[in-house]
Amino acid sequence: MSVGEKILKHRKELNLTQQQLGKMVGVSAKTVSKWENNTTFPNALSIVPLARVLHISTDKLLCFNDRRNEFELMWQETLKKHGDDPQKTLPISVSALDEYPFDKQFLFRAAIDEERLADLETDDKSKSARLHRAMGYAQRLLKEDPQRETAKQVMVRIYSKLGLEDMAIEQANKCENVDLALKFCLKGDSLRRHRQIIIDKKLHELLYEMSIQDLNMLDVCEKIVNIVIPDGNYQYYYHILAGVYLKRANIYIQTGDEKAAIDSLRKLFEIAKMTADISKAQKSFTAPLLNLLEDNTPFCEQIGYVELFLLSMKREFACLENNEDFIKILNDATIYISDKV
Repeated sequence: MSVGEKILKHRKELNLTQQQLGKMVGVSAKTVSKWENNTTFPNALSIVPLARVLHISTDKLLCFNDRRNEFELMWQETLKKHGDDPQKTLPISVSALDEYPFDKQFLFRAAIDEERLADLETDDKSKSARLHRAMGYAQRLLKEDPQRETAKQVMVRIYSKLGLEDMAIEQANKCENVDLALKFCLKGDSLRRHRQIIIDKKLHELLYEMSIQDLNMLDVCEKIVNIVIPDGNYQYYYHILAGVYLKRANIYIQTGDEKAAIDSLRKLFEIAKMTADISKAQKSFTAPLLNLLEDNTPFCEQIGYVELFLLSMKREFACLENNEDFIKILNDATIYISDKV
Protein backbone atom coordinates (compact mmCIF):
# COMPACT_ATOMS: atom_id res chain seq x y z
CA MET A 1 0.00 0.00 0.00
CA SER A 2 1.41 3.38 -1.04
CA VAL A 3 1.53 6.47 1.20
CA GLY A 4 -1.34 8.01 -0.77
CA GLU A 5 -3.45 4.89 -0.39
CA LYS A 6 -2.84 4.91 3.34
CA ILE A 7 -3.88 8.55 3.67
CA LEU A 8 -7.07 7.83 1.72
CA LYS A 9 -7.85 4.69 3.73
CA HIS A 10 -7.37 6.24 7.17
CA ARG A 11 -9.13 9.51 6.20
CA LYS A 12 -12.24 7.57 5.20
CA GLU A 13 -12.08 5.44 8.37
CA LEU A 14 -12.19 8.69 10.35
CA ASN A 15 -15.04 10.05 8.19
CA LEU A 16 -13.05 13.13 7.21
CA THR A 17 -13.32 15.04 3.94
CA GLN A 18 -10.21 16.12 2.09
CA GLN A 19 -10.97 19.68 3.10
CA GLN A 20 -11.32 18.74 6.80
CA LEU A 21 -8.10 16.75 6.77
CA GLY A 22 -6.26 19.54 4.95
CA LYS A 23 -7.45 22.13 7.47
CA MET A 24 -6.29 19.96 10.41
CA VAL A 25 -2.85 19.46 8.85
CA GLY A 26 -2.50 23.00 7.49
CA VAL A 27 -2.74 22.35 3.76
CA SER A 28 -5.44 22.70 1.10
CA ALA A 29 -7.91 20.03 0.03
CA LYS A 30 -6.20 20.06 -3.37
CA THR A 31 -2.89 19.11 -1.71
CA VAL A 32 -4.59 16.23 0.13
CA SER A 33 -6.06 15.06 -3.20
CA LYS A 34 -2.59 15.07 -4.79
CA TRP A 35 -1.22 13.03 -1.85
CA GLU A 36 -3.97 10.45 -2.17
CA ASN A 37 -3.42 10.17 -5.93
CA ASN A 38 0.34 9.76 -5.35
CA THR A 39 0.93 12.84 -7.50
CA THR A 40 2.94 14.49 -4.75
CA PHE A 41 4.41 13.36 -1.44
CA PRO A 42 3.81 15.00 1.99
CA ASN A 43 6.71 17.31 2.84
CA ALA A 44 8.74 17.00 6.05
CA LEU A 45 6.63 19.60 7.88
CA SER A 46 3.38 17.75 7.09
CA ILE A 47 4.35 14.17 7.93
CA VAL A 48 4.16 14.35 11.75
CA PRO A 49 0.84 16.29 12.00
CA LEU A 50 -0.64 14.12 9.23
CA ALA A 51 0.27 10.94 11.10
CA ARG A 52 -1.21 12.31 14.33
CA VAL A 53 -4.50 13.30 12.66
CA LEU A 54 -4.78 9.86 11.02
CA HIS A 55 -3.95 8.16 14.36
CA ILE A 56 -1.00 6.18 12.94
CA SER A 57 2.76 6.31 13.46
CA THR A 58 5.03 8.08 11.00
CA ASP A 59 6.71 4.73 10.27
CA LYS A 60 3.41 3.21 9.31
CA LEU A 61 2.43 6.24 7.24
CA LEU A 62 5.70 6.12 5.31
CA CYS A 63 5.43 2.34 4.83
CA PHE A 64 8.61 1.66 6.82
CA ASN A 65 6.93 -1.06 8.88
CA ASP A 66 5.49 -2.70 5.80
CA ARG A 67 8.86 -2.87 4.10
CA ARG A 68 10.59 -4.12 7.24
CA ASN A 69 7.89 -6.75 7.61
CA GLU A 70 8.58 -7.88 4.06
CA PHE A 71 12.19 -8.58 5.00
CA GLU A 72 11.07 -10.37 8.14
CA LEU A 73 8.65 -12.60 6.24
CA MET A 74 11.32 -13.30 3.63
CA TRP A 75 13.79 -14.27 6.36
CA GLN A 76 11.27 -16.54 8.09
CA GLU A 77 10.31 -18.24 4.82
CA THR A 78 13.95 -18.81 3.95
CA LEU A 79 14.55 -20.30 7.37
CA LYS A 80 11.58 -22.61 6.93
CA LYS A 81 12.60 -23.67 3.44
CA HIS A 82 16.37 -24.08 3.86
CA GLY A 83 16.73 -24.64 7.58
CA ASP A 84 19.26 -22.79 9.68
CA ASP A 85 21.60 -22.07 6.75
CA PRO A 86 23.54 -18.79 7.18
CA GLN A 87 24.42 -18.71 3.48
CA LYS A 88 20.70 -18.34 2.71
CA THR A 89 19.65 -16.03 5.55
CA LEU A 90 22.64 -13.66 5.60
CA PRO A 91 21.86 -11.95 2.25
CA ILE A 92 18.36 -11.11 3.50
CA SER A 93 19.74 -9.58 6.70
CA VAL A 94 22.27 -7.55 4.70
CA SER A 95 19.53 -6.26 2.37
CA ALA A 96 17.35 -5.35 5.34
CA LEU A 97 20.23 -3.45 6.94
CA ASP A 98 20.76 -1.46 3.75
CA GLU A 99 17.34 0.09 4.40
CA TYR A 100 17.25 -0.24 8.18
CA PRO A 101 20.90 0.09 9.24
CA PHE A 102 20.11 0.12 12.97
CA ASP A 103 17.55 -2.67 13.10
CA LYS A 104 18.57 -4.66 16.20
CA GLN A 105 17.15 -8.00 15.07
CA PHE A 106 18.84 -7.99 11.68
CA LEU A 107 22.11 -6.69 13.12
CA PHE A 108 22.18 -9.65 15.50
CA ARG A 109 21.27 -12.12 12.76
CA ALA A 110 23.93 -10.75 10.42
CA ALA A 111 26.59 -10.91 13.14
CA ILE A 112 25.73 -14.52 13.99
CA ASP A 113 25.58 -15.61 10.33
CA GLU A 114 28.92 -14.00 9.50
CA GLU A 115 30.50 -15.63 12.53
CA ARG A 116 29.13 -19.05 11.63
CA LEU A 117 30.28 -18.74 8.02
CA ALA A 118 33.71 -17.67 9.26
CA ASP A 119 33.94 -20.97 11.16
CA LEU A 120 33.46 -22.79 7.84
CA GLU A 121 36.15 -20.86 5.98
CA THR A 122 39.43 -22.68 5.30
CA ASP A 123 41.22 -19.59 4.03
CA ASP A 124 42.57 -17.42 6.87
CA LYS A 125 42.06 -14.19 4.96
CA SER A 126 38.41 -14.97 4.17
CA LYS A 127 37.86 -16.11 7.74
CA SER A 128 39.29 -12.88 9.13
CA ALA A 129 37.20 -10.78 6.73
CA ARG A 130 34.00 -12.46 7.86
CA LEU A 131 34.89 -12.10 11.53
CA HIS A 132 35.56 -8.41 11.07
CA ARG A 133 32.20 -7.97 9.34
CA ALA A 134 30.55 -9.85 12.19
CA MET A 135 32.33 -7.55 14.64
CA GLY A 136 31.03 -4.51 12.77
CA TYR A 137 27.44 -5.71 13.06
CA ALA A 138 27.88 -6.57 16.74
CA GLN A 139 29.43 -3.18 17.51
CA ARG A 140 26.53 -1.38 15.81
CA LEU A 141 24.12 -3.52 17.78
CA LEU A 142 25.86 -2.71 21.07
CA LYS A 143 25.74 0.99 20.21
CA GLU A 144 21.96 0.70 19.78
CA ASP A 145 21.50 -1.61 22.77
CA PRO A 146 24.53 -1.38 25.14
CA GLN A 147 23.08 -3.87 27.62
CA ARG A 148 22.31 -6.61 25.11
CA GLU A 149 23.96 -9.68 26.59
CA THR A 150 23.96 -11.77 23.41
CA ALA A 151 25.79 -9.04 21.51
CA LYS A 152 28.47 -8.87 24.21
CA GLN A 153 28.92 -12.64 23.97
CA VAL A 154 29.27 -12.43 20.19
CA MET A 155 32.03 -9.87 20.66
CA VAL A 156 33.81 -12.17 23.11
CA ARG A 157 33.78 -15.03 20.62
CA ILE A 158 34.92 -12.87 17.71
CA TYR A 159 37.81 -11.33 19.65
CA SER A 160 38.88 -14.81 20.69
CA LYS A 161 38.67 -16.20 17.14
CA LEU A 162 40.75 -13.26 15.89
CA GLY A 163 43.40 -14.09 18.49
CA LEU A 164 42.69 -10.95 20.54
CA GLU A 165 42.62 -12.83 23.85
CA ASP A 166 43.09 -9.85 26.17
CA MET A 167 40.22 -7.98 24.50
CA ALA A 168 38.08 -11.12 24.62
CA ILE A 169 38.62 -11.52 28.37
CA GLU A 170 38.02 -7.80 28.95
CA GLN A 171 34.72 -8.03 27.05
CA ALA A 172 33.77 -11.25 28.87
CA ASN A 173 34.14 -9.49 32.21
CA LYS A 174 31.57 -6.92 31.04
CA CYS A 175 28.98 -9.64 30.48
CA GLU A 176 26.27 -10.33 32.99
CA ASN A 177 27.05 -14.04 32.83
CA VAL A 178 30.83 -13.78 33.11
CA ASP A 179 31.27 -17.53 33.67
CA LEU A 180 29.56 -18.37 30.39
CA ALA A 181 31.35 -15.61 28.44
CA LEU A 182 34.79 -16.73 29.65
CA LYS A 183 34.14 -20.20 28.26
CA PHE A 184 34.13 -18.62 24.79
CA CYS A 185 37.68 -17.29 25.05
CA LEU A 186 39.72 -19.34 27.52
CA LYS A 187 41.70 -22.30 26.23
CA GLY A 188 43.65 -25.30 27.51
CA ASP A 189 44.32 -25.44 31.25
CA SER A 190 42.87 -21.95 31.71
CA LEU A 191 39.53 -23.17 30.36
CA ARG A 192 39.69 -26.36 32.43
CA ARG A 193 40.46 -24.38 35.57
CA HIS A 194 37.63 -21.96 34.82
CA ARG A 195 35.20 -24.85 34.39
CA GLN A 196 36.41 -26.37 37.66
CA ILE A 197 35.85 -23.06 39.45
CA ILE A 198 32.26 -23.09 38.16
CA ILE A 199 31.81 -26.72 39.25
CA ASP A 200 33.28 -25.95 42.66
CA LYS A 201 31.02 -22.93 43.13
CA LYS A 202 27.88 -24.85 42.11
CA LEU A 203 28.92 -27.86 44.18
CA HIS A 204 29.30 -25.69 47.28
CA GLU A 205 25.86 -24.20 46.67
CA LEU A 206 24.32 -27.65 46.15
CA LEU A 207 25.96 -29.11 49.25
CA TYR A 208 24.89 -26.14 51.34
CA GLU A 209 21.26 -26.61 50.32
CA MET A 210 21.49 -30.35 51.02
CA SER A 211 23.11 -29.75 54.42
CA ILE A 212 20.00 -27.99 55.77
CA GLN A 213 17.62 -30.82 54.82
CA ASP A 214 16.62 -34.11 56.51
CA LEU A 215 18.85 -37.01 57.57
CA ASN A 216 18.66 -38.77 54.19
CA MET A 217 19.87 -35.65 52.37
CA LEU A 218 22.61 -35.17 54.96
CA ASP A 219 23.85 -38.71 54.29
CA VAL A 220 23.98 -38.00 50.55
CA CYS A 221 25.76 -34.70 51.17
CA GLU A 222 28.45 -36.43 53.25
CA LYS A 223 28.95 -39.10 50.57
CA ILE A 224 29.44 -36.44 47.89
CA VAL A 225 32.11 -34.68 49.99
CA ASN A 226 33.91 -37.99 50.51
CA ILE A 227 33.84 -38.66 46.76
CA VAL A 228 35.18 -35.19 45.90
CA ILE A 229 37.87 -35.31 48.65
CA PRO A 230 38.83 -39.01 48.69
CA ASP A 231 41.90 -38.63 50.97
CA GLY A 232 40.00 -37.04 53.86
CA ASN A 233 41.72 -33.65 53.55
CA TYR A 234 38.55 -31.72 54.30
CA GLN A 235 39.89 -28.23 55.03
CA TYR A 236 38.41 -26.80 51.81
CA TYR A 237 35.01 -28.39 52.45
CA TYR A 238 35.14 -28.39 56.25
CA HIS A 239 32.32 -25.91 56.72
CA ILE A 240 30.01 -28.10 54.60
CA LEU A 241 30.88 -31.26 56.49
CA ALA A 242 30.63 -29.44 59.83
CA GLY A 243 27.15 -28.28 58.84
CA VAL A 244 26.14 -31.87 58.13
CA TYR A 245 27.21 -33.09 61.59
CA LEU A 246 25.70 -30.10 63.38
CA LYS A 247 22.39 -30.54 61.59
CA ARG A 248 22.37 -34.24 62.40
CA ALA A 249 23.05 -33.54 66.07
CA ASN A 250 20.22 -31.00 66.23
CA ILE A 251 17.79 -33.42 64.57
CA TYR A 252 18.75 -36.19 67.00
CA ILE A 253 18.27 -33.90 69.99
CA GLN A 254 14.83 -32.88 68.73
CA THR A 255 13.87 -36.56 68.48
CA GLY A 256 15.24 -37.29 71.96
CA ASP A 257 18.19 -39.40 70.80
CA GLU A 258 21.04 -37.83 72.79
CA LYS A 259 23.41 -40.75 72.17
CA ALA A 260 23.16 -40.31 68.37
CA ALA A 261 23.61 -36.55 68.81
CA ILE A 262 26.77 -37.11 70.87
CA ASP A 263 28.14 -39.55 68.27
CA SER A 264 27.62 -36.95 65.57
CA LEU A 265 29.37 -34.25 67.62
CA ARG A 266 32.27 -36.63 68.36
CA LYS A 267 32.71 -37.18 64.59
CA LEU A 268 32.67 -33.43 64.08
CA PHE A 269 35.38 -32.98 66.71
CA GLU A 270 37.57 -35.63 65.09
CA ILE A 271 37.11 -33.98 61.67
CA ALA A 272 37.98 -30.59 63.20
CA LYS A 273 41.20 -32.03 64.67
CA MET A 274 42.20 -33.70 61.41
CA THR A 275 41.50 -30.54 59.43
CA ALA A 276 43.46 -28.37 61.87
CA ASP A 277 46.50 -30.69 61.70
CA ILE A 278 46.41 -30.76 57.89
CA SER A 279 46.06 -26.98 57.76
CA LYS A 280 49.06 -26.42 60.05
CA ALA A 281 51.10 -28.73 57.82
CA GLN A 282 50.15 -26.37 54.96
CA LYS A 283 48.87 -29.19 52.82
CA SER A 284 46.46 -27.94 50.18
CA PHE A 285 43.37 -30.00 49.53
CA THR A 286 43.40 -32.75 46.94
CA ALA A 287 40.48 -33.45 44.65
CA PRO A 288 40.83 -35.25 41.30
CA LEU A 289 37.60 -33.59 40.23
CA LEU A 290 39.12 -30.15 40.89
CA ASN A 291 42.83 -30.83 40.42
CA LEU A 292 43.66 -27.48 38.80
CA LEU A 293 42.30 -25.61 41.82
CA GLU A 294 44.71 -27.25 44.27
CA ASP A 295 47.71 -24.97 43.74
CA ASN A 296 45.53 -21.88 43.99
CA THR A 297 43.71 -22.87 47.16
CA PRO A 298 44.84 -20.67 50.07
CA PHE A 299 45.94 -22.40 53.23
CA CYS A 300 43.40 -22.13 56.02
CA GLU A 301 45.91 -22.01 58.89
CA GLN A 302 44.32 -18.84 60.30
CA ILE A 303 41.06 -20.66 61.03
CA GLY A 304 40.97 -22.31 64.46
CA TYR A 305 38.83 -25.32 63.58
CA VAL A 306 38.83 -26.85 67.05
CA GLU A 307 38.46 -23.44 68.70
CA LEU A 308 35.38 -22.76 66.56
CA PHE A 309 34.12 -26.24 67.31
CA LEU A 310 34.44 -25.68 71.07
CA LEU A 311 32.75 -22.29 70.90
CA SER A 312 29.83 -23.53 68.78
CA MET A 313 29.31 -26.58 71.02
CA LYS A 314 28.99 -24.46 74.14
CA ARG A 315 26.68 -22.03 72.37
CA GLU A 316 24.44 -24.36 70.37
CA PHE A 317 24.24 -27.42 72.60
CA ALA A 318 23.81 -25.96 76.06
CA CYS A 319 21.00 -28.48 76.56
CA LEU A 320 23.69 -31.19 76.78
CA GLU A 321 25.80 -29.43 79.42
CA ASN A 322 25.09 -32.15 82.00
CA ASN A 323 25.68 -35.05 79.61
CA GLU A 324 28.91 -36.85 80.59
CA ASP A 325 29.81 -37.81 77.03
CA PHE A 326 29.28 -34.22 75.86
CA ILE A 327 31.44 -32.91 78.73
CA LYS A 328 34.11 -35.42 77.68
CA ILE A 329 34.11 -34.05 74.11
CA LEU A 330 34.48 -30.49 75.40
CA ASN A 331 37.35 -31.54 77.68
CA ASP A 332 39.09 -33.35 74.83
CA ALA A 333 38.76 -30.25 72.66
CA THR A 334 40.18 -28.04 75.44
CA ILE A 335 43.12 -30.40 75.97
CA TYR A 336 43.78 -30.52 72.21
CA ILE A 337 43.87 -26.73 72.01
CA SER A 338 46.16 -26.35 75.05
CA ASP A 339 48.54 -29.01 73.69
CA LYS A 340 48.83 -27.19 70.37
CA VAL A 341 49.46 -23.74 71.83
